[in-house]
Amino acid sequence: MGATPFHRRLKQFVRYAGSTCRLGYWLSQVRDLRRRVSIPARTLACVGVLGFAFRVASLMELASWVEAGAFRKFFRGQRGPLRDCFRDWCKRVELPSLWAMNDAILAKARRDKVFRAGTVHGWHVVAIDGTEVLRTSARGCPACQVYHHNDGRIEYAHRMVLAQTVVRPEAQDEPKHRRRSSGPPPVVWGMEAQRPGEDEVGAARRLLRRLVQRHGHFCDVLTVDGAYAEAPFLNEGRALGLQAVVRLKDERYHVVQDAAGLRRGEPPQETFATRIGSKQVVVRLWDTPDLTSWEGLSRPGRVVYAEETLTWTQWKEGKPKPQQAYRILQVLTTLEPAQASARVIWAIARARWGVEHEGVRELKTHWHLDHGFLHHPTGMQAIWALLVTGFNLFQLFLARRVRSRRDVEATDSGLAQRLQRALREVTEPLGPYLWDTS
Repeated sequence: MGATPFHRRLKQFVRYAGSTCRLGYWLSQVRDLRRRVSIPARTLACVGVLGFAFRVASLMELASWVEAGAFRKFFRGQRGPLRDCFRDWCKRVELPSLWAMNDAILAKARRDKVFRAGTVHGWHVVAIDGTEVLRTSARGCPACQVYHHNDGRIEYAHRMVLAQTVVRPEAQDEPKHRRRSSGPPPVVWGMEAQRPGEDEVGAARRLLRRLVQRHGHFCDVLTVDGAYAEAPFLNEGRALGLQAVVRLKDERYHVVQDAAGLRRGEPPQETFATRIGSKQVVVRLWDTPDLTSWEGLSRPGRVVYAEETLTWTQWKEGKPKPQQAYRILQVLTTLEPAQASARVIWAIARARWGVEHEGVRELKTHWHLDHGFLHHPTGMQAIWALLVTGFNLFQLFLARRVRSRRDVEATDSGLAQRLQRALREVTEPLGPYLWDTS
């Protein structure tokens, strides 16, 4: 069978992963605690990373790909791992060696100046968000969050916190097949499991310390929701050199009440019109800096209050009907007015909604983050590391190598399906493109 666009795209992906990201080298550095080794760790890690990069839905599906010989083209004279072998390996792998792959890929992206222009008005913005990835009543493990219900039921859950780059708002409003491939991709910088009895903020603070230790100043601004409106979190972020934009939902905060009192009766300091998707939006902004009423905050806070009027046309029974909605957005930020205007703060806060609705939801819907591949403290985190590495490879490949997208490739899902098909059909050895990085 001659080379088809499907096959050429797969070869292009493998070349990018092998030569640019040096994936083969970092796969060779993966270590585990197995005493009897029948399949090398690098083979198992390669199957996991490429499987998740092409959106495998379950370990059973991954095993079917292995049995069909989909990964044989990457290894000479080696058999692929069966499902039980892969599950057992995930429980015994050394997690730092898995996360080192993702860290190296992101470090290479930074050296290539992927995020140089920033993601929102010149600022590189990263969102911190928590989500639940597994809930079951069947059985628990030592790392489970345990929930006792009034009717006697007991549920076991796993929650985690992730850090993901926020793409610019204008890129979110465009259809996916029209987005410019040259823009910064929404990569995931890391994930941190929430320990039993620990809140989301505690896991987020641990994640931030780890990311700064591994990547240094990996972003400019953190954007978080109201659960992170705590002085210790904001102070630690500042100590690490990171600014914050926090969406405030609780009107009982003293700083919120003080800002409301200061703007009462005052006209908006800025009014502008823009578009969000198909909706026309008129935004009115009030900026209240130098607020000292937040006890424990190391420096004065700043509150930006926005009133949004959204108008759009909805078709009912073949007739257009104008629609209108009113929305309020209120945020606290550690950025000074001289660093970022109120409009920039509003844009950063609005961009975070894209992460909530597209980032985590896409990871769960299309990348199967909440599938529950493995219920084991170490195994679950190994799956996260492999999934994040595959996700970031896919996103960076789109941003750095895919220049035109037609037909099946018009959507991310279509491109992933094309790569899946090529993985099963291609018989040409691709190992040299992945492992030979000379």
